[in-house]
Amino acid sequence: MNRVALRRLIGGSVLVWVVCTVVLMTHPVMPQQQVDAQAVPTAAATQASAVAQTAFRVFMPLVLKRQGIVSDLINVPSSPANAMYATEQWDLLTEIEINGQIEQRTIAFAEGYFADVATPSVFAGQNVSYIIIGFGRQIEPQVGDDRLWGVDLPADNGGYESMPWVAARAQEFIDGYAANPEHTETTIIAIGTSNFNVDWRCDNDGNINDPDFISLLWKEAGRIWGNLVTDLNERRGVIIRSGNDIESWTGTFPGWVACGKGTIAWFNGYQTTSDIPVVNFGSHAFAENNVDWTERELYRVTTGIENAVVLPQVYCDVEVYTTKWADFRSSYEIQFQGVTSDNQGGSEFCDGDPTLAWDVAWTTFDTTLTNAGYPNNVNPAVSSFVYMKQRLELDQQ
Repeated sequence: MNRVALRRLIGGSVLVWVVCTVVLMTHPVMPQQQVDAQAVPTAAATQASAVAQTAFRVFMPLVLKRQGIVSDLINVPSSPANAMYATEQWDLLTEIEINGQIEQRTIAFAEGYFADVATPSVFAGQNVSYIIIGFGRQIEPQVGDDRLWGVDLPADNGGYESMPWVAARAQEFIDGYAANPEHTETTIIAIGTSNFNVDWRCDNDGNINDPDFISLLWKEAGRIWGNLVTDLNERRGVIIRSGNDIESWTGTFPGWVACGKGTIAWFNGYQTTSDIPVVNFGSHAFAENNVDWTERELYRVTTGIENAVVLPQVYCDVEVYTTKWADFRSSYEIQFQGVTSDNQGGSEFCDGDPTLAWDVAWTTFDTTLTNAGYPNNVNPAVSSFVYMKQRLELDQQ
């Protein structure tokens, strides 16, 4: 039995055991009848039963924990973890002090060494410190070019880099984090790409396996990224995850969008080579574009696919970052693992205003969910770009 099948079996068995326990302790009727009645609660029914039945109020958190409601004491975290984009300079050497000795290490190693772990790093038995590294979109081999599969580093951070380059920098970052004796807490490190795969055919009206509608490159890219993260080595205090900045990218590149079916195809390819969870640190693609995305597809890439979790971008206090996620929560059971913040880093997202500070972003998102009837539905975790507490300004060295 493989790891995925075993995890499903264990998870299902635990849920059935908990439901049966609640039944026997609260109702003097046949256990099988109650299991049938309670096995697949809807979002509305689950919420109503927790309020309406006093007897269930004592035991129901055991059931709801399987669905994501973990506590009534979730508060804004004390500090965020870093989110950052890799740059072409990450393979250059710099001097850093390690255990009292000056050593020459790559900038990637140094970035990991000085990376900020979140506080808290653990909540309700789960690791909630998510350090995210963005390596940009994937690039396929070009006709007439010697380049193989690689990435296009985002924005002004560089251009093409090969997959071996990505693997080397990611491992150096992981090794750097583990080498810092002040890193006493375990953190998740997500090795991220994006679905901004410009020019890859993506027609949501078509067949996911038809290259005339959905380019076969989507699935191949997922397979390659799965191999990348699977081959990385975990170190002391590090849990490796994959990452993907999933958005519709509507209006970013004229005449092209990243459709839902193409992104699902990426996941299909990814799952052929890895069962390491994928951290979605993107946006509400369905709210951005309800023609090239369906709400069901958004659900699949946030939690519906077994190895997907989501820390949605909360850059501004506007509907697409807040209220639309609450509307989505009314249709689907989901526990948000935290939020991704830009921490007042840019004004292009918010009509000229700075993006929300990291703690305001989390509080705004949590308040929106609470006001919609879903309290305690976002874990106390923030992954923040443009945030530095202990990390050196390496560019100035």
